[in-house]
Amino acid sequence: MFAPQPQRNLSMGEFKKWLMKFDADLDGRISVEELREAIRASGAWFSTAKAKRMMKSADKNSNGFIDENEISMLVAFALQQMGLKVFAN
Repeated sequence: MFAPQPQRNLSMGEFKKWLMKFDADLDGRISVEELREAIRASGAWFSTAKAKRMMKSADKNSNGFIDENEISMLVAFALQQMGLKVFAN
């Protein structure tokens, strides 16, 4: 499975495609559990509390999921906390 490594450059499309591989229930959204799996697959380790903070920072409508419209907020967090570099397609 493709897992971004720190300092890897990804397009927004590549990041979305990678992230959606963790959408276990195929609902088109990422839950905190799915996000935690994605983080671990990237080689990073976040506590459950940190994964929840990441979710809270990206989940602007507070529905408990990251959807298509909120991925850019998740990218902002990933840039700061995980060392990923995501660029526009």
